[in-house]
Amino acid sequence: MRGDSQKATLQQVARAAGVSLKTASRVLNHEPHVKPTTELLVRGAMERLAYQPNDLARSLKARHSGVIGVVVPFLSHYFVAACVQAIHHEVERSHATIMLTVSSGDPVAEALHIRVLLRRQVEGLIILPTSGHLQPESVAETIGTPVVVIDQPAPTLEMDSVTIPNRLAAREAVRHLIGHGYKRIIAIGANRNLHTISERLVGYREAMRRQGLKPLDLVANTENELSIESIQKAFVRSTKTPQAVFALNSAACIKTLHAMKHCRLRIPEDVALLGFDDFDTAEAFQPSISVISQPTEEIGRRAVELLFKRIQKHNKRAGQRLVLATDLLLRGSCGCGKPQHR
Repeated sequence: MRGDSQKATLQQVARAAGVSLKTASRVLNHEPHVKPTTELLVRGAMERLAYQPNDLARSLKARHSGVIGVVVPFLSHYFVAACVQAIHHEVERSHATIMLTVSSGDPVAEALHIRVLLRRQVEGLIILPTSGHLQPESVAETIGTPVVVIDQPAPTLEMDSVTIPNRLAAREAVRHLIGHGYKRIIAIGANRNLHTISERLVGYREAMRRQGLKPLDLVANTENELSIESIQKAFVRSTKTPQAVFALNSAACIKTLHAMKHCRLRIPEDVALLGFDDFDTAEAFQPSISVISQPTEEIGRRAVELLFKRIQKHNKRAGQRLVLATDLLLRGSCGCGKPQHR
């Protein structure tokens, strides 16, 4: 077995196959007009010598950076952090690297970060937009650069996107709460202008109205405005305390848990809880928290796959719209007696 200091070179592969270095290079780069018999000889020599191409060297020769730009609004949310981790892992598997920027939820900063990454000549961009849409100037500046948008619809036909069926997933979750007999169900969250939050609200309202129930919601303009105190007021100011909470993301779910603790409300005996997005400590609570789980690992992997196909020009079609399924994890907080999947 060859050690790291004895890695086979392309020149050694060419010699073993009995061809020129130029021919071996053409086989390696999948160039046309190579005889099938010649390609078999070269591929066989690569396998015998355990040849591993130096992707970094090849990218430098081709004047490519080998760097993928990743733009996210923040890293404090479990979903965002998990997606970034999955993207990083998948990019590293391809012997490339990521350059990560965090806009702190500021659309102006997001536009600036995209501009800076483009000036650094990144191969492509994976963007989780900070608001309901990318800024028009950012869309214009990315023309000609492969872009994949996560969590939001792509703003142009040239961009690919990876999303989930937010409306459908929310509707199914609220229908589950209604199935437990809860009638006063309140939706709690922030950032109504975000595509994900607005779609989840629509799904919540559809489920409520189809059962003849009145929708109730506490949706702040920003996450900073959604305080634990404001959630407490939603529990104590009404003549009838909500019987269940549908939290629109993990941040809202965690703040709701704190508010319920301050109000001495038992879960699910006094108020049931079901949240959108799983999070690290969801199973550590007593009872454990029922959630809609997003396939974060698959989202990251598929986003990188789409981007690399664009970079390698294997995909010249209009932008692809991947919609990945969610999983409703029924634990104890929604009123279920034992953990189950549905």
